[in-house]
Amino acid sequence: LDAPACGCSSPSSLGAERSGAMSHDLQRLEGASALRTWETHRAKQYGDWRRAVDGLVASLRLTLRRGAFQSRELDAFLRQRSAADRAYAAALNGANSPTSLEKPVAASPLGPDSSPTATAAAVSSAGRNVLLESLSGLQRAAAQAREAFAASLLEGSVLSGLSATTTEFEKTGSGILSDVDEGLKNVSEAHANAAEAMAAYHRASFMEGRRRPGAGGGSSSSSSEPQTDTWLQEHRYRRAVGALQDRQQSFTAQLCGALQESRRLEEWREEMSRKMLGRYCTKLFQVETAVQSLANDGVKNLAGEQRHAGVSMVLTDLDALLRRRSEAGEEAAGDTSPGATASGAIEDWPALARLRGLSFAGRPPPSVLGRMAGPVQAPRRWYGTQVCMLVLTKDDWLHSFLLAPPKDAGKGGKSASSSSSRTNGVGAGAAEAPAPAGLESLEAEPHWSLYVPGTSIIAPVPGRARSFEIEEVKRGFFG
Repeated sequence: LDAPACGCSSPSSLGAERSGAMSHDLQRLEGASALRTWETHRAKQYGDWRRAVDGLVASLRLTLRRGAFQSRELDAFLRQRSAADRAYAAALNGANSPTSLEKPVAASPLGPDSSPTATAAAVSSAGRNVLLESLSGLQRAAAQAREAFAASLLEGSVLSGLSATTTEFEKTGSGILSDVDEGLKNVSEAHANAAEAMAAYHRASFMEGRRRPGAGGGSSSSSSEPQTDTWLQEHRYRRAVGALQDRQQSFTAQLCGALQESRRLEEWREEMSRKMLGRYCTKLFQVETAVQSLANDGVKNLAGEQRHAGVSMVLTDLDALLRRRSEAGEEAAGDTSPGATASGAIEDWPALARLRGLSFAGRPPPSVLGRMAGPVQAPRRWYGTQVCMLVLTKDDWLHSFLLAPPKDAGKGGKSASSSSSRTNGVGAGAAEAPAPAGLESLEAEPHWSLYVPGTSIIAPVPGRARSFEIEEVKRGFFG
């Protein structure tokens, strides 16, 4: 029987078929190994590319954030400067208000005056100070200049242009970062798809294998199960790699364009910031120049004003008061001001001369309540002597007053000899009695007092003309 008729193959044909299948499996394994090696190299290159991309994206993100921060910092600086100038202008205007000008008058160390006439006179006199009025006007002008400067910053082109620049910069930068993040996400997905396709191809090539034909001469197509097509898995991997390369190249171009656009965007922001700062510096120079001009005007007014221009009303009222001879307001004839008098002293004013004439300089009548008085030397507590004034009254009281030593005490010469010649007696010597007016210069309270009733006075003491003695009168047993 022929072999084909019975459905059996000859041994030689089976050997050739097996040899061809082994050769095919070997080629498939070699191709899978080469493709796996290429995938490993590609994955390594992708890792290097991804690290470079991450570094550039981080730098791009940092650059945009720093630019936005600088714009917001400049915006905050200008707004704070505007608020500070507004507050300064309000403080200057408040200092010029009548309420603030009246406060120092009410808190004067000379004391408040509740008289309406005096208060009105003080306010009117203060209001007529020409130099102060001119300086107040200059201060109001400075406040208006500051207010206008602050308003130009907020309402003008400085802050509005800077705010628009900041908004546009942040909006454009956010769009650039969003596009870059989206493109990088697509590349990552493509890389994951390629890795998954390679894993499927690897399983199809190395793990599942290829089923051999059945034994016993049976047909392989009738007994074998459906096999995974290795070519199709390889084709899918190649398509995934191609898509990854396309996205990678597209994202690389996108990132390069984003970096260039970010650079142009930062250059535009810096240019606009310089323009805004230039406008700010110009306006600041103008307002500071105007304020400096106002300060120069103040110095000019101070140099041009005469001294009496600032206080003429005060001196005029004072001069009129000093020229009066009587309370009725009669003024002295002629110019009697200190500048017109011979001596030029303030004592020459008629009002002061009248005041000195009204001063009572008389002394009261002499006292009839004293018996004797005179200075004596009394011993001190420990050593030396001191001068005292003894006064004996008709009410039998003996008072001792301390006297201050003369200014030339302790000096040699005539003063010392004169002082020693006025002392006499043992223990306490009497000195010359002072004039009647001398007792009025004594202190109000004596150093000590002694009540001496029932005594007699011996004056002068025989042999001691400058001494007197107080002797108790002898009485009976029952007094």
